[in-house]
Amino acid sequence: FVPFWQILQDQRMTSLATQILDSKFMDSKLAYAAAGFGAGLAAGVACWSLKRNQKPLTPWNSNFSAIERQDLPADGREFFSAWLSEAVAREGFSAQVMAVATSTPGDGATVRSVICHKMNEDGSIIFGTNTESQKLRSLRADPRCELLFRWGDRQIRVRGKAEIGDAQESNAAFGRLPRHCQLGLTVLKQGSQIDEKQHKDSKAAYDKQVAKYSLDAVPEVPRPAEYTAVVVKPDTFEFYQGGQAGYINDRFIFGRSSGRFPLIGRLQS
Repeated sequence: FVPFWQILQDQRMTSLATQILDSKFMDSKLAYAAAGFGAGLAAGVACWSLKRNQKPLTPWNSNFSAIERQDLPADGREFFSAWLSEAVAREGFSAQVMAVATSTPGDGATVRSVICHKMNEDGSIIFGTNTESQKLRSLRADPRCELLFRWGDRQIRVRGKAEIGDAQESNAAFGRLPRHCQLGLTVLKQGSQIDEKQHKDSKAAYDKQVAKYSLDAVPEVPRPAEYTAVVVKPDTFEFYQGGQAGYINDRFIFGRSSGRFPLIGRLQS
C-alpha cells in the first residue's frame, strides 16, 4: 500500500522532469540529465515506499500437526473418509463440493465443481449430472478424470476412470440432493445457452414445481430422465496437508492393488 501523499509526491517529481524538458534548456544535455534525475528520484521514492510498507511472508498458521508415516491408515479409502468427515463436521454440506477435471481433443482440459454424494466400499465416488452436460460428453469420449477436494490446508486428489451409473444408482443420487435442488433439476437443461427470457421462464417453472410438490419431504420428486449418477473408480488417492514452515509439508499417495489402496509412498511437497 502506497500512501496517497506519496503518490502526489511522485507525480510532482515526474511533473518537474516534464517542465524541465519544456523549458528554454530543451536542447541542452543538462535538461536531459535533470529530467532523468527527476524521474529516477520519483521511481526511487516509490520503491522505497513499497519496501517500507511491504510485510514479510510468514508461514501459514496450520490447524494440523505434521503427519508421521507410522500414523497413516493402511488404506487410502479410510484416510479419505476420515478427512471428509472432519471437513463436513467443520463446514457442513459445502465440504462435499469437489472439482472434476476432464480432457478431450476437442474441448481440451475443462474443470467444474460438483457435489460428492458418497464413497462406496470399493472406493468409487459418486456424483450426479445432466446427461447432456459437457462433463458427461467429455467422460464418454475419455473416461479418465481427476477429482479435487480442498479444505483450507488440506487437499485430496483422486485420479481414476468414470462410468455412467445405472438407474438404481441414479435414483439414489437424485434422492440425496436437497429438496430445492431436486425441484430445480426438473426444469433445467444444464449447460444449454439461453437468453434472459428463458432464464426468467426457468424461475417461473421452478415456482410451479414448488407449488406442485412443495418443499417438504413428501411427495417424492421423480428423477428427471436427463439426470444420471456418475461413478468414478479411483486408481490413486493423493493427500496433501500444508501449513508447515518452508513449505516442507506432508504429501502421501495411495494406489489401487488387489482391491485395496495401500500406501505407495511420500511425495515431495
